[in-house]
Amino acid sequence: MLAVLGLVVARCRRRAGALVAVAVGVACAAAVVLAAAPLTLVARDTAMARMLADAPAPERALRLTVGRAGEREGGAPVLAGLQAQVRGDFPGAGARAVRFSGRAVGRQSVVLAGVDGLSGFVRLSAGRLPARCDERVCEVVAVAGRAPSALRVQGARLQVVGRGRLDGVPLGPLPPPPGRPDAGATFLVAGAVEPLLALRALNGLPRTFAWTRVIDPADVHPWNAEAVLDGLTNVQDAFAGTVDGAQVTLPAAPIAAELARGEAAAAFALIVAGLAATILLAFAAFAAAERHDDVAAELRRLRAMAARRRHLAALVLGEAAVPALVGVLAGATIALGVTALAAVAASPGAGASLADVLREGFFTPASLVLALALFGAAVAVIGGVLAGAQSRGVRVVLEAVCVVVLGGLVWQAASRGSVDAAELAAGGTVDPVLILGPGAAALACGLLALRVVPAVLRALARAAERLPVAPYLALVALARQPARGAAAVAGVAVAAAAGTFALGHARTLEQGALDQAAYRTAADVRALAPVTGARPTADQTPVVRITAETLGRPLPVQLLGVGAEALPRLPGWREDFSAVPIGTLAERLEGDPNGLLVDGVELPADARAIELPLTLTGARAVIQLAVQRPDGTFTRYGVDELPPGRHTLTAPVGRAERGGKIVALEVALGPGGSGTSDLGEVIPGDLQARLTDGRRATLTDFFDWVPSSAGSFTGGTFSYSIAGVAGYLGIRPQQPAAREPIPVLATPALAARTRGNLVLRLPGGGQTRVKVVGTVRHVPTTRPGEAMVADVGRLFAALNTQYPGLASVSEHWRMGAAPPVGRELRLDELAAAAAADPLA
Repeated sequence: MLAVLGLVVARCRRRAGALVAVAVGVACAAAVVLAAAPLTLVARDTAMARMLADAPAPERALRLTVGRAGEREGGAPVLAGLQAQVRGDFPGAGARAVRFSGRAVGRQSVVLAGVDGLSGFVRLSAGRLPARCDERVCEVVAVAGRAPSALRVQGARLQVVGRGRLDGVPLGPLPPPPGRPDAGATFLVAGAVEPLLALRALNGLPRTFAWTRVIDPADVHPWNAEAVLDGLTNVQDAFAGTVDGAQVTLPAAPIAAELARGEAAAAFALIVAGLAATILLAFAAFAAAERHDDVAAELRRLRAMAARRRHLAALVLGEAAVPALVGVLAGATIALGVTALAAVAASPGAGASLADVLREGFFTPASLVLALALFGAAVAVIGGVLAGAQSRGVRVVLEAVCVVVLGGLVWQAASRGSVDAAELAAGGTVDPVLILGPGAAALACGLLALRVVPAVLRALARAAERLPVAPYLALVALARQPARGAAAVAGVAVAAAAGTFALGHARTLEQGALDQAAYRTAADVRALAPVTGARPTADQTPVVRITAETLGRPLPVQLLGVGAEALPRLPGWREDFSAVPIGTLAERLEGDPNGLLVDGVELPADARAIELPLTLTGARAVIQLAVQRPDGTFTRYGVDELPPGRHTLTAPVGRAERGGKIVALEVALGPGGSGTSDLGEVIPGDLQARLTDGRRATLTDFFDWVPSSAGSFTGGTFSYSIAGVAGYLGIRPQQPAAREPIPVLATPALAARTRGNLVLRLPGGGQTRVKVVGTVRHVPTTRPGEAMVADVGRLFAALNTQYPGLASVSEHWRMGAAPPVGRELRLDELAAAAAADPLA
């Protein structure tokens, strides 16, 4: 046996040039396969870093909040105990803050808060940072809303010394989004937590403590993302359910989503690499076929010397193993160098070192297994060619292997369904049949060519007798030795099949990037602010976005209001989002574009002030008029709390409200009662407007108005209970567009909950009824979870009839080219950015 191995070494030395082409094919195959995982890891790490860096700090913050009812449950000693637990179970926590519940100050709600290290989170536009906070005066910065320079909250004297914007890390986004608690409040922030807790005037106020840690993009990589997510979950387990009033908000969703996306990309990359390796090994096999006659002569000589079968097999395997081993080692070296260059090029700003990438992507057990598998496959292919690859038996074996693999792929697709990116990411490993499938299909094309081409050449030679001599002789020569021609055609067939798969995969990636961008924008242009005077049409639509939840077992719902007429034209809506065509579903929403204009009493364009005489009985109350501006937003005219008696509500009409509509007369009860009655009454007089020329115009006598919810309005008197009353009190004009139930399209989990009407709980405690008229799998622009789509006019009218301002227009979608209008997302720009993504 040693003599045979020595013969192999000697033959390889003499015929090194003939082995180069074989080794090059194996080296290229090895380089492609071994570089796929580490290069994808570099791309995944770059994509992860980019995603976290682009996300605002509040969205990648781990936030712990602990609510307490007052000073006894949440004073300085309690804070000290919580701080000790935070140091032990919440490593890296910073940005300590406290937020007191909102309190009415005059006509506005004021929320007082304190943040340690305020200078690092606030950007001043005027004034200075607060320096003093004691019983005499507490200096604050106004970061949302308008506030006078001096005011009192619950008896504590506050002095506004600066104005600016607060980073969303300590207290979350300010001002809160529409529909959230304290959405329209003024936020005042002191420069520290403990001095606020020492103010005795605030002892009775509920407060919420917060600790926040912002995830550094340089600390999260694909190879440690699971550990990072486990660490976040450990913080949640340490506080949620064990500390009263504790809630933990995790930034786990974007990290987990990016991790899954990277795993899917790695799986697809391995499939492509396997296909490329199949083609390159086929090239190596064709190159080895040139040495078939030489090896056959050597085998005959050994047989003449009475060599045994194992000696003959050792010669063939040795002749195949040498170029295979050299090729695998050379390919590994190439893959290592390419990986190192990619890691060095991508490491600035990504937080990953070359050693990290090589350790986690190249020097792994999986890479060793791939190298050994590739070496074995190369030895088998080259050895089969050298031993007689053109024999009928070898070819039949290869054809059988292809049939088995392709049959297994068909069975897998039929039994489990198609494998998409999400399934590849969730599986953790890649189905071997799926990896072999494209290569087997390409090889099957080559084997088919080996069977068909010889017969075709012989048929052409028989039919070419009447051709000129030159083409006739060429066809006869090909027909006499069809193997070489068939091998060339087979190589072209394999390459063509692989190229078709590669082009299809590239097209899939391009379409995926476009679909991703379209899902984020929904339309060609998604303006992130309302557009004055916009009405829903087929080419544009205002958008209302609100968060609700189902009754019973609460399920969060993202409720989206979109113009029904525009739904069929949205680029972000794919056909597979619903089984029913979107045009049919849009008709079921029964759109009403006029719903965006709530019915009410019009304010003259030249109005300068309004006056409303009224009589209040029963209990103290705040009386306000709700006004819808011409741009669709809402405001209120009112006065401070009034005692029972006769009063005249007077308010100037601002420029933004002229031409708007008065849509409700609201009553908010004060503490205490009348002492003699459980009923309260408001008797409004004629509402008048004072015009520019001094004249007075009567706007309404409220005769045909109706109660919004509780109470009764008869004979010009609005009566309501003051004994444990809860909810919204007021009178309003009739609203024809505010019809319930509201037709909606719902995701499957919501549609499965009902066959009729479904009641949703709204922010602030209100409710609305919806009727599911269609099922959709996804809703563009929404986050993962349950969602509903309603016509924007129907939704706007129904919610703002319950409480004016409950639903406000927050976005504007347009189809087609449009000039910039401020903050917006454009489909073409996002598609270009998605195509430039490292994983694309």
